[in-house]
Amino acid sequence: MAALKDAWQNQDTKNSGENYEVLNRPAKIASNYFLPTEIKKGKILALKQTKSDAPGFVIINEKKIEQRLFKIAFQEQPWYSYHNGILVWDEIRYDPRFKQRSYSVICIYDFATGQKKQLSFKSRLFSPSVSGDGKKIVAVQIDLSNQVNLVMLDSQKGKIVQTIPNPENLMLQTPSLNEDGSKITYVSVSESGKALWLIDGESTTKIIDDTNQQISRPIFFGNQIAFNAHLSGIDNIYSISIADKKITALTSAKYGAFNANTSLDGKEIFFNNFEPTGYNIAKTEIKPKQVQENHFVYFGKTAETPKSVFTDIPDSSYASKKYSRFSNLFNFHSISPTIDENERVGLQLKSTDLLNNFDFFTGVNYHSDLRKLEYNAGFNLKTFYPVLSTTFRN
Repeated sequence: MAALKDAWQNQDTKNSGENYEVLNRPAKIASNYFLPTEIKKGKILALKQTKSDAPGFVIINEKKIEQRLFKIAFQEQPWYSYHNGILVWDEIRYDPRFKQRSYSVICIYDFATGQKKQLSFKSRLFSPSVSGDGKKIVAVQIDLSNQVNLVMLDSQKGKIVQTIPNPENLMLQTPSLNEDGSKITYVSVSESGKALWLIDGESTTKIIDDTNQQISRPIFFGNQIAFNAHLSGIDNIYSISIADKKITALTSAKYGAFNANTSLDGKEIFFNNFEPTGYNIAKTEIKPKQVQENHFVYFGKTAETPKSVFTDIPDSSYASKKYSRFSNLFNFHSISPTIDENERVGLQLKSTDLLNNFDFFTGVNYHSDLRKLEYNAGFNLKTFYPVLSTTFRN
């Protein structure tokens, strides 16, 4: 540990960090103001999360006074997108009967009308991003076969109007649209690392090849794409030219800068500056700088293996066939003893089908006070939302 401490202190000495003004009110407890976005001059929208309260949207003015907008439900990761008075985000929904069945739905809020509604239902859509005119939404869709695609939706009706194929089935993350919705940038994840992509019409181009850099949340500004990475050894915000793929630095935070959004006039970026109190809001002028030398402290060398961990895993294929609920209704799995306060002892034979939709039991109890046997049977049918139960005793 002493060696690591020395290495990290040496890294801190070599990195040239800047101090940024905090634009939110100092927090009494650790608070995160994720994804700051300028919605009007002097007003910043953010997704606030603390350990003491549910996540929700707030608007912060120039005097650092917060206006609560509304709370939202649980998310896989903090995420929203705002343009032209339209706010979109995703929320997790759970099936009221089958808790292992979950959904990720898209919600939308219109600042002009004050109307909030759920745009998709029983969907598996993640990281929605709205175009500059507020008319199109791009999102990541993962279906039940784990096929991952990008989809385009109509922001008014939530209807999927286009599915963009992903033949290699790469894991796709944090897509973003340009001003008119004609271009998409996104991040892919594979065993080779992360890559940054650009879709322009029918053309798909890999802007940054697979790398071990933690690339995330790309956004368009002008002819550039801003993104997160740790090119200098610390997470910061960088930009890459679409034309010549030249990378420059936009921030040099000491502990990490994340979640860039351009200002309304396009001259500044708002971002999250990570500090001991959480993810605060900061801004800086867009003045591209040379990327600092990478002083990243890597201590995973001893954990590296010369071959992939998947090499020795058997790759077997199994035939599948249609599952019949009726022929597999009974699946007896155990016999258990029973005893209660009324001096009844007995045995229960139990069955649960493979889908856990039908429970059946039958057994016998001995009443020691009456010196008689009691026979019983019953079932629980959980296929429908109301659970149907019945029990027979003789």
